[in-house]
Amino acid sequence: MNLLNLGRLLRKSLLALMLTSALLLLSCKTEQAVVQIPVTSETIIIDSMVAVALPTDSLILKAYFKCDSTNQVLLQQIGESKTGGLASDYSLKDGTFTYKVRTVRDTIYVKQTKWITIKDKPIIVEKPIYTNHFYWWQTTLMWLGVAFILLALMVVYKHFKKD
Repeated sequence: MNLLNLGRLLRKSLLALMLTSALLLLSCKTEQAVVQIPVTSETIIIDSMVAVALPTDSLILKAYFKCDSTNQVLLQQIGESKTGGLASDYSLKDGTFTYKVRTVRDTIYVKQTKWITIKDKPIIVEKPIYTNHFYWWQTTLMWLGVAFILLALMVVYKHFKKD
């Protein structure tokens, strides 16, 4: 083998090595981790009746008396002031004054609406990445690379052995 043939052989083997390494570089890929974030929210409406106490009731009673010529006391007029939650009734019979008061209502119920929003916390789900997993064609390309390297070593060995 002369030097010219050796140069051609080295150029061809270098070109084949570059093509094989380009295929190897293009064949490698990494899987991206897929992140799923499920977020749900739910709104609950609760209607309820809430007891509300009314303010205390008050009553003012005014009675006007008058004395006659015989010094006897006579009831001339009755006046009252009260809040709306009271009902009253009075009477004067046989010299006895009777006054009755009753409470109409002291507690009322009011409808109350509550809005409750429940949100779930995001859950991050990552897809595992397999770094040492090879596809069948990647394994084939690796074995072809090993065979090419062995072939190149044999050619170099034969070249130096003849000299």
